[in-house]
Amino acid sequence: MPRFEGAPVALPLQQPDANRPLPRVQIPSSSRSRPGSVQAQGLPANRVALRILVIGPTPEDPGLQAWRALLDQLGANYEVLIASTQALTPSVLEDSAGGRFQAVLLASNNLAYEVSPGVFASAFDADEWNRLWDYQRRYAVRLVSLYTFLGTGDPVFNYAEPEDYCMRAVRPAGDEGVRTDNPATNPPGDPPLYPPVRMTLTPEGRGVFSYLNPSAEIPIQNAYLYPARLATPEESPGCSAQPLLQDSSGNVLGVLSRSSDGRERIALTFASNPYLLHTQLLGYGLVRWATRGLFIGERRHILAVDVDDWGLESDWWDEALQPGDPLRYRSEPFRISAQDAWSVYQQQRRLNASYPLSNGFMLNLVFNGRGVNLGVAASCNPGVSSGDPLSSLTKCLASRMRWVNHTRDHPSMDNITDPAALRFQIAENTRLANQMGLWYSPKTLKTGELSGLGWYRSPAPAPVVPPALPSDCPAVSGPTGPGADEPRKDFGLICANQAMLDRAVELGIRYIHGNYSVGSHKPPCPICGVALRPNLLMIPVWPTNIAYTVTTPAEAASFYNYIYAPGGRFPYWPRALTYEEILEQETNLALHHLQTSASSHYFHQANLREYAPGRSLVFDYLERLMQKYTSYYSIPVLNPSWDEIGAYVAERTQHTALLRAGITAFWDRGQGRVTISAPAGTSGVLFFTGAAQGVSWVYGGDTVSKVSLSAGQELRFSYYPGE
Repeated sequence: MPRFEGAPVALPLQQPDANRPLPRVQIPSSSRSRPGSVQAQGLPANRVALRILVIGPTPEDPGLQAWRALLDQLGANYEVLIASTQALTPSVLEDSAGGRFQAVLLASNNLAYEVSPGVFASAFDADEWNRLWDYQRRYAVRLVSLYTFLGTGDPVFNYAEPEDYCMRAVRPAGDEGVRTDNPATNPPGDPPLYPPVRMTLTPEGRGVFSYLNPSAEIPIQNAYLYPARLATPEESPGCSAQPLLQDSSGNVLGVLSRSSDGRERIALTFASNPYLLHTQLLGYGLVRWATRGLFIGERRHILAVDVDDWGLESDWWDEALQPGDPLRYRSEPFRISAQDAWSVYQQQRRLNASYPLSNGFMLNLVFNGRGVNLGVAASCNPGVSSGDPLSSLTKCLASRMRWVNHTRDHPSMDNITDPAALRFQIAENTRLANQMGLWYSPKTLKTGELSGLGWYRSPAPAPVVPPALPSDCPAVSGPTGPGADEPRKDFGLICANQAMLDRAVELGIRYIHGNYSVGSHKPPCPICGVALRPNLLMIPVWPTNIAYTVTTPAEAASFYNYIYAPGGRFPYWPRALTYEEILEQETNLALHHLQTSASSHYFHQANLREYAPGRSLVFDYLERLMQKYTSYYSIPVLNPSWDEIGAYVAERTQHTALLRAGITAFWDRGQGRVTISAPAGTSGVLFFTGAAQGVSWVYGGDTVSKVSLSAGQELRFSYYPGE
């Protein structure tokens, strides 16, 4: 069993900083023309690529990073222009086939950046701004400004540089902005220095963000914002607007507007970065609106929770430990009882009844065959008299939960090199699962402690390298030998146990769990895997700060504060947190992961103890998570099996490879014709949203399709937007 797996990735998300004002700038050109002064002539050009243009002033700009993160999560086809170093030339926007982009996403409305300390300018000059507006006008391309400075009512420049979004500031000049709280310096439960602003959807906003709970109160936290009002016709001639988002005072925080020359824009008046909740909640709707509902890529919200070590015992945390004490555990181990197991099933039923958006959620119970007794009879009576009541309950729950291979004995797979021993751990566990009648994922493997993947303890200097490792990898320490008390280190996947990987492939394993807290395990995109063999994909899973040794709220808080309170191993908070505060932090992070990845969070069997009637740490977490999710969303979560998750991630990995190889995708809006083709030498699965082709389904009201493209193959279909 693991002792401590290193600092998890589960601390508050707050980087890059979004709590800064947007500097005012003037466009550096004496010939600057007011937007809308050139009227549209004739019908717009019709042929545009299914590609999105993202423009930011610098690579570090938080708004640019937010757009990139959102589009990578969707698997969107996009191109980035860094405006401070790349010119917006005509060839960037158009080629001989037509427009190169179907939508434009700005990091901020003025693309302000610091050219020297304290000196700010727009990254575009007047010619570039006019070129961008002309492209929008001629191709009827929509634009979104993620962070927008407001018009000031100045008699000369009575609109925000470089153009007017039909909004005006409601606060006095020099005090236009509002700062909100930074949770990193303000523990949960303490009075906020700068309270969050709660925004709601207007009737028009409920159309753009139709997947959100129409009554959602969306917090703007750790972000600067500019409350606004709509401009009057006198202040903004020819500009029409509809508010999308507002605060509790009715101030406008997001607007859909049409310029006097007919260009459609959405502007938000608050900062964003990839990790802020409001960025994730609003991002999909902004992209969907900008692309008129047709784009390369797709989204889904997957809720998966693994509970490891089913059937085994674990160390049991001593909650009397304080930060700075030597690490120790109780003298007796902990193993859940049949009553705990039956309560888990009842808690799962209650979750689904209480939260319909949980969509029939089931736990993934990660199974070790050594811990079960095949000879006992199945029973759903937790008081059964049996050779092993937990095994009897396991047979009862066989088809009421999902199950994953965790090896028979839970050994470390870092240094087992004997083929027969490796086959036994993987194949024997499958045999036992089948004999128990478990609803089992035969293609998925989670090794004990996520071992065997280049993240291990090693003595220094290395004596003899086990034959399963390349010669330049440090030797693995034995369980009680040199280095056994050292923390795990990331030596990279090159130092994975090659013999274990070979046996896994031989036995039909196609997906193996990695660890998101290990650098070399992180995939190259949010919903991608890492290929370890042609037929073996590593998919990392998310750790939590609910330790594998804890069974009650008091134990969970004791462990957490032993690590993160002042004097702890990784001190972070300025004071110890309560269990409720820890639960709040953990589920905030889980909600972020649910929106941005396809992987599970993992717990351990001790966390399933029924510490009070109908209560366990795992379902405390799930209840709080679903409470948050349903307060924001109106679409259900998805809960596929691990084999299904693996197949999906494998397909999204192919999808990303196709995008990086350069697919060709055009939409001729005049003829209502879409053409998509794969580049020469590349084939795979491609996802797109807005039309039904190949295998298609509806999620959150949007039609999503999955097609298989061979190299050079061309897909054609008709499409007309629904508006």
